[in-house]
This record gives sequence, structure tokens and C-alpha cells, in this order.
Amino acid sequence: MKGFYESAFKEKLDTITEFWLVNLLWVIVCLPMITIPPATFALYHVLYKWVKGEGGGLWKEFFHGFKEYFFRSYLIFFGWGLIAVSTYYYYSIVTGEGNSGFATFGMAITILLLIISFMVYVYIIPFHVMLQASTKRIVALSMMFAVRHIGLTLLLFTLLLVTALFVFLLPYLGILAFIPTIIYFQIWLIYRRVLADKERFI
Repeated sequence: MKGFYESAFKEKLDTITEFWLVNLLWVIVCLPMITIPPATFALYHVLYKWVKGEGGGLWKEFFHGFKEYFFRSYLIFFGWGLIAVSTYYYYSIVTGEGNSGFATFGMAITILLLIISFMVYVYIIPFHVMLQASTKRIVALSMMFAVRHIGLTLLLFTLLLVTALFVFLLPYLGILAFIPTIIYFQIWLIYRRVLADKERFI
């Protein structure tokens, strides 16, 4: 009979503890607000290492990712923010025209642009931590991947919406390992598909 320190239950307990600790570290580093982009990239970096069965210690890997993706993280977050603001600005101009038909068309275009942006966005951070490539190359791969694997894209997009909804309605989930668990599943799904399409990522 296995002892506690050799049991499957102990392994599961260790896994739960690791997810809780990386979540806690991410929340603490995000507290200044300005550090949210690199902290989020660092979280993805750690979880990607776990998906691959690698890792050199939680603290070491997290701050290695924080440092490595520091400038890229702001570029991606601000770039996406610029798209969101531009889309909203376009919508406000169109709806201010007074033509209800034109306003409806403008709203449809705005929603479509936002959906496309989000569908591409679900791949951008995972690809940054998975691939050694320029931001331009990663954005292009994300767009290709979003179209080529539309079923996976819709699943990931739904997960993103559900996660955002849960965090908005139940903010106390921030102290649990809910977000890292969802991100881990997201990375695992993408990583499996990347391995299947390996020749496209060389």
C-alpha cells in the first residue's frame, strides 16, 4: 500500500496547490494595474511549461516570463486596445448619422470586427510563449489559425467569454485557481493542434 507521499491523491493535491499558487502570484503582481500585461504573459509562460511537462520552479519561471515578454506584452495589449477604441470610434460616428438603417449596418460591422479581433486574440498570447517568432509573424499565424481551425477558435472564444462573464459576476473567483485552469486548458488545446500542424510552424 502506497504511503501518502507516494499516492495519486498527494499528486492531485500538489497540482491543485500549484495552480492556486500561480494564481495568487499573478493576482499579486497585477495589483499595481500597470503590470497586468507582463504578469498575464508570465502566467501563460508558466502554464505552457506545465503543459509541456517542464518547469524550473514557479517563482523562477514566472519572473523569467515577466522579464522576457515585458515589452511585447505592452505592445500586444495596447495594440488590441487601439483596435477596440478605433472600432468604438467608428461605431459612434456611424450611429451619429441619424439614419437607422446605416446605424444598424454600422453596429453589425462593429460587432463583427470585435468578434474577429477576439477570435484572433485568443491565439496571440499562447503563440508568443510557444513560438520563437516576431510579433508580426505571430499575428499572421494567429489569423491563419483562427480561420483554419474555426471549430477550435469558436470553442476558445466561448471559453474567453464565459471566463470574462464569471469574473465579472463573481469577482471572488480571482482568489481561486479558476482563471489559470481555463488558460491551461486553452494552451493544451492549442498546443495539441500546433503539434498536429507542426510543419506550418517551422
